[in-house]
Amino acid sequence: MTVLTQRIEEGGAGPPNPCGGMRRRVVTESMAEDPYRVLGVSPDASDAEIKRSYRKLARQYHPDRNPGDKAAEERFKSIQSAQDLVGTADGRKQFDQQSRFQDMFGGSRGGRRGAAPGGVHINFDG
Repeated sequence: MTVLTQRIEEGGAGPPNPCGGMRRRVVTESMAEDPYRVLGVSPDASDAEIKRSYRKLARQYHPDRNPGDKAAEERFKSIQSAQDLVGTADGRKQFDQQSRFQDMFGGSRGGRRGAAPGGVHINFDG
């Protein structure tokens, strides 16, 4: 499952922000792993189940418990990213909405029904 995370970048080329202030743009990055799968829970898991699983995995793969283990460090980062995406009710709602929109509008969803490979790419910068 492809997960989209967004960050806001300050500045950038192009016309000034019509509302004043610094020009901002939302940058979408893809993350290949499903956060529910990373945390070892189902998409309909309760907030408490997600929290419990996150804490267990974070303790297990924490860099302080695995000094020098790059694989454990990467796994810990993946677990942290998954928690950031679906660790709150609002985050889960937003993630689930993005997943549904991606399914409806042709994002690549790992072979799920109704999803066209590739998706739509729009460049607003030029």
